[in-house]
Amino acid sequence: MPRASPGTAPDDAGINALRAPLHAWAASDANARRDALRRELFRMPVDRVFSLAGHGTLVTGAVHGGIAAAGEHLQLMPAATDVRVRSIHAQNQASEHAMAGQRCALNVAAIARDDINRGDWIADPRPCCAAGGS
Repeated sequence: MPRASPGTAPDDAGINALRAPLHAWAASDANARRDALRRELFRMPVDRVFSLAGHGTLVTGAVHGGIAAAGEHLQLMPAATDVRVRSIHAQNQASEHAMAGQRCALNVAAIARDDINRGDWIADPRPCCAAGGS
């Protein structure tokens, strides 16, 4: 947190001197959170699923963590069905990657529209953490 500077609200004295470091701190904190989310395994809950003539099955949702690339193999959860990402639309434009914080549409291969439901997850197939054992 930045060091506090004296200031008064009635005449804005010292407010501008405080404003810049606060904005810088907030931006650096937001960047750190975004970078941490991108280091996680990819996961996206399915909001919508539909078929588009000439494209096949598409799923949309907000990416909760990680990064996925076109051509990558992911899984539909909880069914553990393998899917391949054909193409990605992120922020209303074609993209090579879908990443944490973005709303995306994934064109997925190897699965039918009827095999995916709202509330399913498209995720990296690797386990998120090591299983503990005794």
